Amino acid sequence: MTEIMTNDTSHTDPLKTPLGHEAQQNSQPTTPIAGIDEAALAGSARASKLIGSKVYKGDTSIGQIEDVLVDLDHGTSTAFILSLGGALLGIGKKLVVVPVSQIKVGSEASFMTDLTEAQLASAPAFDFGIVDQHFPDHKPIHPVSHA
Repeated sequence: MTEIMTNDTSHTDPLKTPLGHEAQQNSQPTTPIAGIDEAALAGSARASKLIGSKVYKGDTSIGQIEDVLVDLDHGTSTAFILSLGGALLGIGKKLVVVPVSQIKVGSEASFMTDLTEAQLASAPAFDFGIVDQHFPDHKPIHPVSHA
């Protein structure tokens, strides 16, 4: 089973607060932003820690998380992009999209699915161009003004 390993030392670092933010040297009181508190963070994971994790069906690794798709209108994760095959230098690797609801966190922080290898193999191949066309690499994402 794959474990999510982090270098998070916020629980032992005296300069870190419980939310993992650097403590201010002048000890000014802080006000959390509405909707972000310990309870909201408890069930969360950083996308950078998910990417590269194996996904299992039972005891068998059937894919690896390559990326996470986010619904920008709602601020929620919609799907995982899994890579299948390609164990030798990525040759024969296929990318497929799997809804977030189809991946569960199992014991020891491993990722589990009820989907079979056959279901994933018969799924259409994913092309990053489908989502990248909205945000080409040469154009930065700018916040929308609500003035």
